[in-house]
Amino acid sequence: ACGITESTGQLPAELAKSKGHVFTGEWLKKAFINHMKQKRRKTSTCAGRLSTMRVPRGMRDCALLLWVVVLGLLSMFLLWVVHPSPVHAGYGIWGCVVAALAVGGLAFLLRASTRDPGFVCSSHDTSSATPGGDVSHLDDPLLWGGHWHNLCQKCKKVRPLRSKYCHVSKRCVARFDHYCPWIGNAVGERNHPDFVIFLVMETLAMTISFAVTIYRLVNEYDDVAWAPVAHTHTSLIIFLISDGILLCLVFSLTFAHCQLVFTNMTTNESFNKARYKYLQNVDGGFSNPFDKGCWNNTLEFFSYGRRLPTRCKFGNQDVPDIEECHSTAA
Repeated sequence: ACGITESTGQLPAELAKSKGHVFTGEWLKKAFINHMKQKRRKTSTCAGRLSTMRVPRGMRDCALLLWVVVLGLLSMFLLWVVHPSPVHAGYGIWGCVVAALAVGGLAFLLRASTRDPGFVCSSHDTSSATPGGDVSHLDDPLLWGGHWHNLCQKCKKVRPLRSKYCHVSKRCVARFDHYCPWIGNAVGERNHPDFVIFLVMETLAMTISFAVTIYRLVNEYDDVAWAPVAHTHTSLIIFLISDGILLCLVFSLTFAHCQLVFTNMTTNESFNKARYKYLQNVDGGFSNPFDKGCWNNTLEFFSYGRRLPTRCKFGNQDVPDIEECHSTAA
């Protein structure tokens, strides 16, 4: 309430002083300053941003379920495949490799779940803007050029190129990819690399564990009929089926995201490329101005926000600034 202006544009502290209530005015001024400091401190940290996210309970449960699945598969592999096997150094080594990959993947999953995905914070925060009050958020070069479609109608912030409003987290996310209920967070510019590394590490862990299980069955029971093996080693068969099904699902997701990394695209752009003018050439066909080759695209993606200098081509023009690409395409 201390930040609400009245019809003359004065804050409560200024209004109190103008009426001669100096002590009350100073008290209101200090209260307003403390409120703004707490608000700035809350939104400047990752935990503060995530605390403002309204994530449905079911999606948080999905994130917890993912941890249970990964740890459950790891336990099954170590207890059913590695531990009861004959004394062999190879099984122990592969068990350590799978455990390291699975636990390391969970570490990146934790980063992707709790890290700021890249919430857009414009130079002028409009969260406290009121009708008839400060309109400094409209003082932006993109809006000067007439690109009013860059102004988000939901959060009232000027969206940079490739960003999108996330309807779950209620914020605009830079380089928005998608919202993943399995991690309980949006996937954007800052946590997309963590998400991809998690997928790659878990895919490798499941592939190795699947191969080790097959090797053990084939190597130890080469001359034995498969029916008795399936009957006496039901746990191995159960793990093999469970790991195989999940491996197919996770591998397809990993392959899709690796393809996006190599081409410098996002899931949102790949599904909505017909809607974005910056992904269309002069003839209206698809054209990716961000593609700088597989190697450079990968380096840029894993730079964790420290983006390489971007140069795009529209026609025969070499444009050094990505925002200029947007202006040219629009």
